[in-house]
Parts: sequence; structure tokens; C-alpha cells
Amino acid sequence: MIQVTADLARCVGAGQCVLTEPAVFDQDEEDGTVVILDETPRDETTITRVRQAIHICPSRALALAEPAAPARTDTR
Repeated sequence: MIQVTADLARCVGAGQCVLTEPAVFDQDEEDGTVVILDETPRDETTITRVRQAIHICPSRALALAEPAAPARTDTR
């Protein structure tokens, strides 16, 4: 399972994440910083948009933690 995180100290409130994936991101009404609505999206289309939002975030405040690939057990 993946997990979306945000560093609110870095967020500048540009809102690009909200425009890219409003099902996952919103903005705080007081200071405009990011609010994560869904920390663990499962739909592949949504995850693709989350990755786009992370890529275009001007302050690099967003991150996506993904599980590591399983270790190979082949001992040839």
C-alpha cells in the first residue's frame, strides 16, 4: 500500500496538487497549505495523478511512500 505525505512547513499553498487530483488534495481555508484527503489511494488512475502532483509541486512538499519490492528468494 502506498502513502501520501506532505511537509506543511515546506508547502507554499500554490494549489497545483488540488488542481491535479482534487480527490486526494485540498487546501486549508486559513493559510492555503495542502490538506491530504486520502493518504492511501488505491486506484491506479488516482495514484498516477498523485505522482504528477508530486512532480509539479513547486515547493517539493509532497511525497509518496511505496512498499519495497519483495526480496528474491531464488538461490541458484
